[in-house]
Order: sequence, then structure tokens, then C-alpha cells
Amino acid sequence: MAIVSMNKFAVAGLAYLKERFVNDLMKLGAAEINERKEELNTLYDAMAYESELNKAEAALKVLDKFDRQKKALFAVKPLVDEHSLYEFEKNSNEVKNYIDSLISKEARLAEISSGVALLESRIYSLQPWINLDVAFEELGTAFVDVIPGTFPSFIRIEALKEELKQQMLSFIVTVSDDGEQHYVVVFSHREHTESVVQILTAKGFSALDLKNLSGTPQSIIDSLIEQKRQLIEEYSRVKEEIMQLAPNRLKIQAYCDYLRIAIDKKNALDNAALTNKAFVISGWIPEEESEKLKHLCQKYKDIVLIIKKPEKDEEIPILLKNNSFAEPFEIITEQYSMPSNFNIDPTAIMAPFYFIFFGMMVSDAGYGILLTLLMAFVLYKFKPKGKTEKFIRFLLYGGISTFIWGALFGGWFGDLPLVVSQGRHGIKAIWFNPIDDPIKLLIVAFLFGAVHIFTGMGIKAYLLIKEGKIFDAVFDIGSWYVLLPSLVLLLAGTTPDLKNIGKYGAIVSAAALVLTQGRNEKNIVKRFLSGVLSLYGVTGYLSDVLSYSRVLALGLSTGVIASVINTIGSLFGFNVLGIVVLILVVVFGTVFNIAISALGAYVHTSRLQYVEFFSKFFEGGGKPFKPFKINTKYVQIIDRSDLANE
Repeated sequence: MAIVSMNKFAVAGLAYLKERFVNDLMKLGAAEINERKEELNTLYDAMAYESELNKAEAALKVLDKFDRQKKALFAVKPLVDEHSLYEFEKNSNEVKNYIDSLISKEARLAEISSGVALLESRIYSLQPWINLDVAFEELGTAFVDVIPGTFPSFIRIEALKEELKQQMLSFIVTVSDDGEQHYVVVFSHREHTESVVQILTAKGFSALDLKNLSGTPQSIIDSLIEQKRQLIEEYSRVKEEIMQLAPNRLKIQAYCDYLRIAIDKKNALDNAALTNKAFVISGWIPEEESEKLKHLCQKYKDIVLIIKKPEKDEEIPILLKNNSFAEPFEIITEQYSMPSNFNIDPTAIMAPFYFIFFGMMVSDAGYGILLTLLMAFVLYKFKPKGKTEKFIRFLLYGGISTFIWGALFGGWFGDLPLVVSQGRHGIKAIWFNPIDDPIKLLIVAFLFGAVHIFTGMGIKAYLLIKEGKIFDAVFDIGSWYVLLPSLVLLLAGTTPDLKNIGKYGAIVSAAALVLTQGRNEKNIVKRFLSGVLSLYGVTGYLSDVLSYSRVLALGLSTGVIASVINTIGSLFGFNVLGIVVLILVVVFGTVFNIAISALGAYVHTSRLQYVEFFSKFFEGGGKPFKPFKINTKYVQIIDRSDLANE
């Protein structure tokens, strides 16, 4: 468990060297540059690059939306030599044209989609009038107004027709009825049109808007359908034009990464203190990398480097370094919080516990073999880097632990060997079967939990001793070390001697807690009461231990679900059809069960670390070390000499 030692550095040089030095510093990839706190006018502005990057990313999303090529889950980044990447600085017009074309075409597709939706809405609204074989502009005469419109379905049209007929104001002709509305045409003498419309409106009548309607409903619908067809054809044509630009994806991706690098450089230059003649860059570098920075600066005759140790109480950026086993578990620590430089990196101590609990929760040897082989294949085939590589190795170790505990518990794809052999042969557990003896697994989980908690308390004691607080370590931690096991012996001891040891141990340790836990109180009564109340902490530790019952719950659920899958798969017997069904059910069920069990184990094992373990000693809040280096998303940048060797 280690937090990498850091050195502070400051580089001062003549102004004409600043861009060249920043390039070399980025290639070194080992130093973090301090951000400038003061408000100064900077000579460089990354906003133009950021705007261009946003456009390029938007263009890639257009290709992703329409590109029919399948993309590998763990695709290896394409190799691009450095010279080709930086050619964009001189000539990027070609790629910019691709980007502008993709964005404009996507905008046109959006317009077409909106246009089609509008046409469909108009066609739908005119369908009820299709039986009206008179052009809308020809409705009415010199003395008669003809008004098409709708009534709600609850209006009794026949009664309304009779009412208007008796008043001799107008008459109504029904065109269609869709169950929600009556579609009608109202005929009225022009002298009475205004009063007729008022009467009908009061009864729910809504006149059809005749603006922009010319021709019969059928002819209008036919025209709209033709317009829709033309738009759909254009949509297909534009989509195909987008597909023709797909081969340029790599150029756009490389351009995106060029822009990212340019943004990082500009920000680095902005963080340099600049004058007309000189620049200063300061930051942090791991102690083991300091020599590389010295060699870099020695290449320049007009640059001066200063490296020194941080002050005792100075906050430093945190970089974790662990052995090959513990390193993948750094992702668990980092997800919680980076440790402060005044604390320790808990990863190496936490890793074995995580390894154990993850395997206990999944606990199927068959699942462990599959998970291990799959992760090993991904590592070998795709060679992922960075956090992805850590996570794959993390799952690989989880698979190994799952195999070990599965073999101990006798889980091989649930009870699949027993089902396939029709009850004749099964693989016995090396230790015991949790489904047959769940209480034993619960006890084992509690024992591991107690060790886990006591380890966390021990780390706290170590930190207190390291700070010179030996009294605090002995009485704040040591008293609980004695009290908790003593209570177990007192309550569950199998012999009188064990119970007596538990009784006296509990009395002595409880007295120590009562006498010492209120030592910060000046009032003697408050001091005594604080000491007494500290004994309530027993319930907290009991609650912590009970949390490990989740190991039992998840371990049993994996086996039970696997057994259910096997039972369902065997329902058709062991004829040809039954064997096919069994294979299909087991394959799909196994994939599902591994996914859900591994996810549950990941979440609940992490929770045990964060709540039951880290809470005993861990202080987060550290600022992660962020080296100034070449960061790419799509391509891998190498020298031409390296590319030739591939």
C-alpha cells in the first residue's frame, strides 16, 4: 500500500522556448502543471479549439447513428504517427469539409423528418373528409354558405338536423363519423350564417380551417402523399450520402484527438506565468520520475529547473502504486475517494478481503471459470489500457475467487452435473454446500466480517501510533479489541472457564472505556457520562457484523437461480428436443445469472469496504494526480519508427 512520493518543480525559461518545452513536457507525460489562481490576461485561448472539437464530435455521432458497421466492444485504438496528426495544424480544410457536410446533412434529415410528420398529420386530418367530392374552394354559392366542420361524438346529430330544419335556418349533411367526432357540412343562407354559426358553436361545432386548402379532399391527400414520398426518397438519398462519408471516420477521429491535445497545450500555456521575455511553469512530479524531468530540461540551455520536497503539512496530489495483485482494486478506492496524503492507501489491505467476499457472493466454480477465461481472452486479444485494463483484471481476479469458492461449496453451474446425470452423479463440495447448511455459511461470513472490521480498527491504531498518540491507540482501539471478543466468550462460551475469561475481559475493557472516552470533557460528571455512553458503540459493531449476512444472501441466490434454470431446462426430458432446450436455457440463463450475480457482488462487496471497513480509519478527500500528457480518445499516437515496426 503506497502513496507515491511527490516533488515540487518549477521551470523557468526564455519565452521563445515555451511552446517547444510544453510539447516535450506533454510527451514526457509525468508531471502535473499547477493551475494559476490569479486572474491574468492569457495569450492563448482554447475556446476556438473547443468549439471545433464539439463540431467534430457531433459529426462522429452522425456517423455512429447511420453507420452499419458493427463495432467491437474492446476495439484497439488505430495507430496514427505523430507527424500525420500534427499535419492538421497546417491543413485541416478537408476534414472540416467532411464535418460540415455531415452536420448539414443531419440537419436536413431532421427537417425532412419534421416535414414528413407534418404531412402525415395533415393527411390524417383530411381522411374523414375523403367522401366529400367537391373542391373546398368551390363550396358555397352566391346565396348559400357551405361550412365544413366537426361536432363532438356525444352530440345527437339527427336531433340537431331536425331542430335546424324546423327553424329553416340551415341544414346539415354528415360526411363521416369516426366514433370521436361527427364530420359534417352545414348549408346556410348567407343572411342567417352568422346566427347559425353562433348556435352551432354553442353546441360544440368547430369549423374547418379552409386556408391553404384547394381541391377535393382526395386530390389534396394524393398531393400530400406524393410530397411525403419525395421527402422519404430524399431522406434515403441523404442517408446514403452520409454513409459514403463513413470511410473518413478515422480522419475525423484523429482530428478530434489533435484538437484535444491542442486544447491541453493551450491550457498548459495559459497556466504558465508569461512575460515578454520569459515563462515559468510549476507543478508536481513523482519522485521516481524527477530524473526524467531533469534530463528533459538539460536539453535546453536557456531553461532552469528547480525540484524540491513538499512542506510537511502541504497537500500533494495523490498517485497510488500497488503490487500487481492489488493494483486492479485501486478502482474501488478511487471510486470512494482518493486518500489524503496524511492517511494511507488502503488498497493493498482491502484487496484480499474484496477478493474473498466477491467470490463468496457468486460462489459457482463453473461461473468462475467462464468469467476468468473471458477476461483473460479480452486482456490477450484487445490489450486494453488504463482504467479499462484495471477493470478487466479486477473481474479476472473476481472470476478466480468465484471458482475457488464455488469448488469449496460444490457449485458447478448450480447443480447442472446432477441434472444432466438425472440424479446419478454430482460434484461434491470440497468443504460444504451452503444450500444444505446455510447457517454454516452465515457463521463463516460473520467470522470473515469480524476479521475485516478488526483489521480496519488495527489500521486506525497504527495511524494513531504513527502520529505519536499511543494512549489513544491503546484505549480507543485496544479497549474494543478486548471488549468485543470478551462479550462473545461471555455470551457464547462453551465452558465456564471461557465464560469467566469473557466476563473479566469485558469488565476490564468496559471500565477502560468508561474512564478514558470522556477525557476531553473538563466537567467530571460529563466525562463519566461520556465514558458510559461510549459503551453504546457495541450496537454499532454488532450492526457492522450483521451486515456481512449479505454474503449469505447473495451466495445462496446464485445457487438457487442456477438450480431453477437447470430445472426449467430439463422439463422436456433428455430426448433430442429436451437436450436442445436444456442447452438453450442453460446458456441464456447462465449469461443472465453471471451478469446479475457479478453485479450484485460488485455492489455489495464495495459497500462492505466503504461502510464497514473504510469508516474505521480512512480519510478521503485527496486530489488525484493528473499528469500533463497526451490524452486521446480514438487513436493511439506513436512515432513513425514505432509504426514501421508494427
